Amino acid sequence: MIEKDRQEELRSRQRGINYASEIRRQICEKEQEKIAERNAFFDEGVRMEEEARLRHLRLEEAKRRKLNELNVLHPNLDYLPISHFWKELE
Repeated sequence: MIEKDRQEELRSRQRGINYASEIRRQICEKEQEKIAERNAFFDEGVRMEEEARLRHLRLEEAKRRKLNELNVLHPNLDYLPISHFWKELE
């Protein structure tokens, strides 16, 4: 009878150890998921900043190209009346 009680106590202890180990594993897994989510969020922010920077560069390049075209077509643009300028653009 004492042997049976001792074996039951050992099984109960082992179940407790297994349960605690499983809980620790789940906690570790959740922490890893949160870290991955934070990293993904950070990476998305970096990607969006890079897209905005490239978009800005493309706009600046287009603006520079258009101003150069205007300068070639109308080198003395400062002296043209505005109405004449808009008519030529149409």
